[in-house]
Amino acid sequence: MKKLRVLFLTRKWAPAIGGMEVYSMELSEELSHKVDLTVRSLSGNKDGSPPGIGRLVYFLFSNLVYLWRTRRDFDVVHFGDFVLFSLAWWHARWAPSTTRIVSVFGLDLLFGNRSGWKSALYSRFVSWAVRRQALINCFLAISRYTSTICSELNIQNVVVIPLGVRLKKNIPVFLPKRQGRERYILFLGRLVRRKGASWFARNVLPALPDDVKLYVAGKSWDCPEVEMLKNNPRVNLLGYVPD
Repeated sequence: MKKLRVLFLTRKWAPAIGGMEVYSMELSEELSHKVDLTVRSLSGNKDGSPPGIGRLVYFLFSNLVYLWRTRRDFDVVHFGDFVLFSLAWWHARWAPSTTRIVSVFGLDLLFGNRSGWKSALYSRFVSWAVRRQALINCFLAISRYTSTICSELNIQNVVVIPLGVRLKKNIPVFLPKRQGRERYILFLGRLVRRKGASWFARNVLPALPDDVKLYVAGKSWDCPEVEMLKNNPRVNLLGYVPD
């Protein structure tokens, strides 16, 4: 049986570090076993940071040309996040019958709520895209919460596919040092302010019983965030914990 021809476009790729990068690479790995997959990705910087604006602009414009040149070559084109809706709009002009899918993350839709000119400009972009959403066959939301945000923005044809975890065999069991039956809450993620670890420790932890601790596992990206956590006696910083 002939395999489905799928093009996956993503601006999130290693060596940049983040959840969207993991999503893109894991999804590509799984799809490669099931479909005839072509991936066009924008790799990050060697230090783990995302690419600069210059490389992003080049990625967008080069794919405008690629989408036009290959407009008859794919059955499905999957756009890795909402920012790439502009490419989906362009693709629809030249390949109206091809199936188009867009993955949607929470930050994709909420970035426009922040202060600053970049957020204001992005908010206009989201409004522009929502008015043209009929060009997309399906929006893939990574969580029910993201789906709720889509509904609030009147984005339709949304399917929720929660993120999963690739289980590994024979992995060592990591057990933090605890005393007795100590109760704790575990935070997993990069230590940056917007992830909310220090906010939780400062605003929520004091409202919980005194014996409840907060264990934080994740790589440090924000020194002030880490310092605030270190100074809280009810927080146990575990640092980076390997898979």
